[in-house]
Amino acid sequence: MNNSILLNSIAILVAIYAVLGFSDAILLHLWKYQLYKNKDTRKEHLLHSIRAVIFPIVVLGLLVFHLEGFYLYGFLFILIFDLGFQIWDMWIEKEARMRFGGLSSLEYTIHGFLIFIHSAFLVLYVIKSFHRDHFFRIDGNIFLNENSLVTMIAWNLIPGACLIIVLHFVLLLPYFSKDHDWEKKFLFKIHIPGLN
Repeated sequence: MNNSILLNSIAILVAIYAVLGFSDAILLHLWKYQLYKNKDTRKEHLLHSIRAVIFPIVVLGLLVFHLEGFYLYGFLFILIFDLGFQIWDMWIEKEARMRFGGLSSLEYTIHGFLIFIHSAFLVLYVIKSFHRDHFFRIDGNIFLNENSLVTMIAWNLIPGACLIIVLHFVLLLPYFSKDHDWEKKFLFKIHIPGLN
């Protein structure tokens, strides 16, 4: 398979992943369920905060840079670590969501798609790296990607991802673990099928 086709496919998958992840993280976790607010859901929010930090690194490694040698191995470790965090997040959700009557069908579906897409771009990335012999370089090298579509997608995702990092960590402050009158104006009022 052509390297450019692989890279474009990875970029499209990452963009879809970002849209679904944004919907899950912002609309459901932060706005509807306010996971940062309750003691039994703050652990899940902390996991989401850590994964929010990892996401721009993933975007840079997948779409902006070509990595070789030990840089590639280090980046693959980050990708697998992130996938492990995603699985751990799903593992603790049952307990964290008891107060909401469990995880909604919509969230189960979104999480299934997210893991599938994450696994798909990870596999395509490994194929691309084998195709270009990046695994077999003894010394580590980093090159900028010259594919304009891919870098455009990356540089459009990173600012939003950085804002989401800030939002996640600001919401960890003790002030946001209490109810406030101003929050009532922002309550979730949208009816979405499959969402309790």
